[in-house]
Amino acid sequence: MKLVQSITIDTKNKFQSTKLGGFSGLVIKGKDFYVVSDDRGRFGESRIYRLELSVPMEKSSAGIFKLDVKEKISLLKKNKKLPVFDLEALAPFDGGWILSSEGDLNAKPKIWPEIFFVKNKEIKQKIDLPEDFIPKFNGQQVRGLYNNKAFEGLYFDERSRRLLMVSESGLVQKKDGDLVFYILEYTEKNGEFSYDKMSQLDFNGKIEGSFLYNGASELTQVSENTLLLLTRSVQASLSLQYTNIVWLIKRRSVKDSWEIKDKYIINPENANEELNQNYEGMSLLEWNGRRYLVLVSDDNFNSFEKTVFSFFDFEVK
Repeated sequence: MKLVQSITIDTKNKFQSTKLGGFSGLVIKGKDFYVVSDDRGRFGESRIYRLELSVPMEKSSAGIFKLDVKEKISLLKKNKKLPVFDLEALAPFDGGWILSSEGDLNAKPKIWPEIFFVKNKEIKQKIDLPEDFIPKFNGQQVRGLYNNKAFEGLYFDERSRRLLMVSESGLVQKKDGDLVFYILEYTEKNGEFSYDKMSQLDFNGKIEGSFLYNGASELTQVSENTLLLLTRSVQASLSLQYTNIVWLIKRRSVKDSWEIKDKYIINPENANEELNQNYEGMSLLEWNGRRYLVLVSDDNFNSFEKTVFSFFDFEVK
């Protein structure tokens, strides 16, 4: 991977009466970039933004990209009975979107993490999670995903009809903490998703244990049995400091386990400040015969964090 360019999006002004920011998850279709906002309903309805990629003529020889926000896509009809969704990931499917909501286990009543399919502003289907991942309480939480650490990454492979999702952290009942992540796999047939398998990825010893926080924030598929996994960690320092790593994950076949093969640190110590961001979305871009890996950051609607799209020349040898 080699950095080509970073583009910072100005989120000070509203777009179609909603506040920009909180970009989590990224899907690229041709020149269209789709991101979902994770504002939990604070600044607008559940929504996706479409940005359009272009190469200005005077900059084309240098390969300099431009991104413009073009459209706000409302996901659901307004309804007072709708829960507050914390949307963290998206994947296109059947003219609509598969979405991941982290829920809120501190809310009253509690809001469970969910994976569901939305089309024509309606929830058409909810995808069942294995029992181990569904929160359960006996006074304290005794089972399931940690609060605010559900599924941060989704990928649907149209060719194999497989849906993959990755958890931000581990499971309460296994005392996994934030250095163990799970990939769940489903197969789609005639619009229905059936659960196939679970894979555990243990990053103990691979990510520094001294970080204040760790989490898996996105995955994308390179080929049938090759994935990229994005993790981010928060360091203990006087200022906000992230460590973002893209991991190469491979297996021989769908019957085998995933193995961690390589890594690329997005923001080493000598990296520019624009790479010290809370990256939560990642997708591959094919453009003029070249392949790029694009990452987008979530500014958490804070003035001291940025919404940045970073483009990398990308190759798996």
